[in-house]
Amino acid sequence: MRNPIILTTIASYLPGFKAGGPIRTLTNLIARLGEEFDFRILTADRDLDDVQPYPDIQPNVWMQRTHERVCYLSPDQRKFLSFRHHLTQESYDLLYLNSFFSQLTVHAMTYRRLGLLPARPWIIAPRGEFSPGALQIKWPKKRLFLTFAGISGLYRNLIWQASSEFEAADIRRLVARFHLDSNPSILVAPNLPPKMRGAAPTARPTKTKGAARLVFLSRIARMKNLAFALQQLAQVQGEITFDIYGPKEDEAYWRTCQQRIADLPENITASYLGPVEPDQVSTVFAAYHAFLFPTLGENFGHVILESLSAGCPVITSDRTPWRELTQKRAGWDLPLDQPTLFQQAIRQIVEMDHPTWQKWSQGARQVADAFINDPAIIEANRQLFYSALAKSHT
Repeated sequence: MRNPIILTTIASYLPGFKAGGPIRTLTNLIARLGEEFDFRILTADRDLDDVQPYPDIQPNVWMQRTHERVCYLSPDQRKFLSFRHHLTQESYDLLYLNSFFSQLTVHAMTYRRLGLLPARPWIIAPRGEFSPGALQIKWPKKRLFLTFAGISGLYRNLIWQASSEFEAADIRRLVARFHLDSNPSILVAPNLPPKMRGAAPTARPTKTKGAARLVFLSRIARMKNLAFALQQLAQVQGEITFDIYGPKEDEAYWRTCQQRIADLPENITASYLGPVEPDQVSTVFAAYHAFLFPTLGENFGHVILESLSAGCPVITSDRTPWRELTQKRAGWDLPLDQPTLFQQAIRQIVEMDHPTWQKWSQGARQVADAFINDPAIIEANRQLFYSALAKSHT
């Protein structure tokens, strides 16, 4: 008996990494369930914002990876009139859309509404796009599209995947507000951690009272709120090194951040060190005392899990599923409308001596371990697909 075939769309996939969390989400999912389900992926032939395609791929044909087949589409094949061919030439049991607003998702939903695709169950995973922080970026354009989607019935009779109850509430709220579906089916299946995790880092920085090494590792984009992080750092005394890693997704926003860097007091040294390859992320985090990440919202936050796994406590917002971090001595999850709390958390890190910081580092790893070793997370993802396959959504 063959495995169920899941045809998947995602804007960027391996070997790309600039799009961040969604790529890791799908990679981890396939690593865990790729022997049980036959994943076939339609994606772009280049990384986010790149002009050149990936080397060593053949575009517009199916290529075999470890557990999945991938078709890397050239720009002309991602256009509306061309993309339908790729959704109809492959036999599949389930269509799995990663993103609500992406070009590939909108094309697929339009074909479906026009009756141009075979009747199959559909799952859509907004991947945090419905969080208040994400929605406020380019909101007029998004509001116009959401209004059209509600009126046209573009997103009716789907299964919606939420990665947490936190995201499920966001989906429920927006679906109701724009009348996207009168009776939405929302299933919670948390994002899966990597299948294997490395051993605890052996080389860790010494923590001297009055000094700290802090890191920001994410896309340079408004959603990730680097400018806010720099603004709070400027209010803190002590000898602080702040290293910034990640692709510059928004050049205008990066210019704002550069001005904030130029305005930092002399006690803070901030440096931009470029993007990080996925297999180097844990090593980077292991070199710092804390991860400063005041994101406007994460449906999951793979980068938070990676920081915790490396024993690097996190200073983040309360707009992620990673909550009660302070009680667990793993970090801080703080409201963005109270910036002084971020300043206090940074000061707390700066003032820690080495034994105290080691306890927080250990607490971070314990939180990561508890999540990674939870079998219920794998089962929730497995049941997401089997539940969808048991339905007859069209």
